[in-house]
Amino acid sequence: ASTADPVPGVQSFLMSLSNDSMTNLQTESSLWWKSYWNMSSINLPQEPQIENYWYGAQYILGCSSRDGKVAPGLWGPWVTTDTAGWHGDYTLNYNFQAPFYGAYSSNRVQVALSQYKPILDYVPQGRINAKKFNCS
Repeated sequence: ASTADPVPGVQSFLMSLSNDSMTNLQTESSLWWKSYWNMSSINLPQEPQIENYWYGAQYILGCSSRDGKVAPGLWGPWVTTDTAGWHGDYTLNYNFQAPFYGAYSSNRVQVALSQYKPILDYVPQGRINAKKFNCS
């Protein structure tokens, strides 16, 4: 693992971006979020805390998962150290699946798609383990 400070490299990259490329990134992001929020909504005037929780959970889901990107592990994309609990692994049980529970019922299936690749990638090893432990 590299111990080099990543900040100078990130700063250099950001300084190399043109105003047009920054504007394009902002436009692309705004369009994505507009589409995301237009997929579903709730209105619970008698339960504002539940409504706020729902919107917060949808926001976290949108921030942490995208089709074609790496699925969030146990800590989502917010690991702040090199020593995340459980090594930041996928546990391939409800801990891995839980972040996606709300994606289906809120019509945001596309953000749940990132969970399938790690599971499908594990199938060959799962077959080996099943044979090894006589579970086939």
